[in-house]
Parts: sequence; C-alpha cells; structure tokens
Amino acid sequence: MFIEQDRKTGQFVTVTDYVQQGEIERTKALIRAVMSKIQSLDFPDVSAYSPDIAGIRQFEEDLLEGKI
Repeated sequence: MFIEQDRKTGQFVTVTDYVQQGEIERTKALIRAVMSKIQSLDFPDVSAYSPDIAGIRQFEEDLLEGKI
C-alpha cells in the first residue's frame, strides 16, 4: 500500500492504482535473483550495459532469464 499527499487538500490518501500485480511479481523475482547472486558471491560484469534506463532494464531481463 502506498500513500501520497493530495495537492489540493493536503490530506494523505491511499494510492493503489500505481502498482500492478505483475510488477509486484517481477520485483519479487528480481529480489530473489539478486539475493542468489549475492549469496553465491557471483557479481556479474555490467560494463556491457548502457548506463541508462534501457541498460538497467536489459540487465534486469538478462538476470531474470538466467543469461547472467
């Protein structure tokens, strides 16, 4: 659950529309993959990925797909 402040009233409201269930499951899978890499001290070389959001997304996909 997330909350944010309403700009007009200043009241805090619950926000549920921003996060989809698929995003939650993907985040859980990323956490598991990263945890596994850390526990095994397997730190992949990320120098081939561009240092922008596209590179981050590609790294995440490769991590989830077991390519790295």
